[in-house]
Amino acid sequence: MASLNVIVVLKINALKGSRLSTFAQHILTSLTGNTNFTGIYPGLPVLSSAITALNTAVTNQVKGVKTTTEAVKAAETQVRRVLKVLAAVVEYISNNNATVALSSGFS
Repeated sequence: MASLNVIVVLKINALKGSRLSTFAQHILTSLTGNTNFTGIYPGLPVLSSAITALNTAVTNQVKGVKTTTEAVKAAETQVRRVLKVLAAVVEYISNNNATVALSSGFS
């Protein structure tokens, strides 16, 4: 029987603003209290703060005002950075166990 290689795929480049926030919140909810991923780095408060910053930036965005659009882009970048690191950590910790990996909310 061939061994299974679990690779966490992160397809978030097309997600913007509130859609990215919703995805990130799903990951946060899936990892919170998940015994497979205790003491995960970066800590879940880092992801939570990034989500809050993104939600705030989206709420404060004003059409045609470049500074508010740049604030959203910066917040999106931060959420993506945290999610990329978390995806790599989940892949490592899951150790090719698909059930463990999927419990993280990543697919």
